[in-house]
Amino acid sequence: MSDDSAMLRDSVTKMLAAHYDFAARKRYLATPQGWSDEMWGRYAGLGLTALGLPEAQGGLGGVEELAIVFEAFGRALAMEPLLASTVLGATAVSRAGSDAQQARILPQVAEGSLRLALAHAEPGSRHGGAIATAASRDGEAWRLLGRKANVLHGDSAGLLVVSARLPDGATGLFLVEPDAAGLVRHGGRLQDGTRIADLIVDKAPAEKLDGNGAAALEASEQAGLAALLSSCVGAMDAALGLTVDYMKTRQQFGRAIGSYQALQHRAADMLVAVEEARSMAAMASEALAEPDPARRTADLSRAKVVVARCGRFVGQQAVQLHGGIGMTEEYAAGHYLRFLTVANLMFGDAEWHLARLAEQLEA
Repeated sequence: MSDDSAMLRDSVTKMLAAHYDFAARKRYLATPQGWSDEMWGRYAGLGLTALGLPEAQGGLGGVEELAIVFEAFGRALAMEPLLASTVLGATAVSRAGSDAQQARILPQVAEGSLRLALAHAEPGSRHGGAIATAASRDGEAWRLLGRKANVLHGDSAGLLVVSARLPDGATGLFLVEPDAAGLVRHGGRLQDGTRIADLIVDKAPAEKLDGNGAAALEASEQAGLAALLSSCVGAMDAALGLTVDYMKTRQQFGRAIGSYQALQHRAADMLVAVEEARSMAAMASEALAEPDPARRTADLSRAKVVVARCGRFVGQQAVQLHGGIGMTEEYAAGHYLRFLTVANLMFGDAEWHLARLAEQLEA
């Protein structure tokens, strides 16, 4: 790790330790927005909202820095829309937007004054399914008709990036203002508390991004997957630490439960799983620079499968070794398991990625 990366890691870790303990997280979750504007301002002040963006548009750092930040976010179970805006939305705009569109949007994202959300998934469709939302010409303008589901932080985004099927059958990406006529947003939460929105676009006016929508969409989801896997590593590491600390202090039959060899073995297995997941998450981040698209997608799928399996094991062991308290809302162990379970379903679950790997092997 370079000196700059180490400094970033220390700064983010110190900030989250001071302002994002489990009690603070519960307070942020209890607000209607479901996350903290104050913390978002702190992220922007540290330059986190600019990570991975093009330098010409005010961007900083790259894949390594994003991995460092998202691992810290996973450890704190941070709820702010950095994944939705800086990774998913901004990657789509930087890959498909014209120079003018990038210059208009990305500097605002980098400074934290504009938050994006990528709307791609649709009701009833599995990951990678056909897009039913249709785009049609209205003179020189475009209009969208369809529905989108589970849009990360789509209820609070200042600008939506929406995928739609073009008249020729290709995939396009469009910018939709949150107050556009014909757009309806229904906010909700995932099981871990992350804010989402379901969208209805009924001939809503939209601005088409000029570049290749399908390629930009793939790049966005691959970058999002790599960032998510780093978050999972942070959550697993924190769950392990919480469990080991509990085993050292919880007394049973006159001695700490951590003194029992059988439980020590379970904690050791958790540690092995965390380190295995860490190496695979690092591979996923490195895969983003792989020029061969087949190898890139295969490496990302391998990483998702392994991290998902490790996350399920570590999360379940953390709850079981805590006993009844691990299931309560007032204690963090169950929240780590909930986050890791939700993370497995994002960007294609482990079974979907296994099926994709099988298809590549058969080919």
